[in-house]
Amino acid sequence: MNLKLVLLIGFVLIAAVVLEWRNLRKASPGNRWFFLIMLLASGGLWIYITTGVHVPRPINWLMAVLEPFDPIQ
Repeated sequence: MNLKLVLLIGFVLIAAVVLEWRNLRKASPGNRWFFLIMLLASGGLWIYITTGVHVPRPINWLMAVLEPFDPIQ
């Protein structure tokens, strides 16, 4: 894993929390926890996609399914 990339993504996630903290304080605790959990899940997914070697891409499956219908070929 690229440590610089992980640190950059972590910094972006922390910056998002800092920028939204005023609104998060006003939100109910359930909404606050939902926001933080969704932010952590999206950050984990972002790290997995950018550092993974064999990440499944939906476009490969979609091209295999739609290739028979391609009139140009």
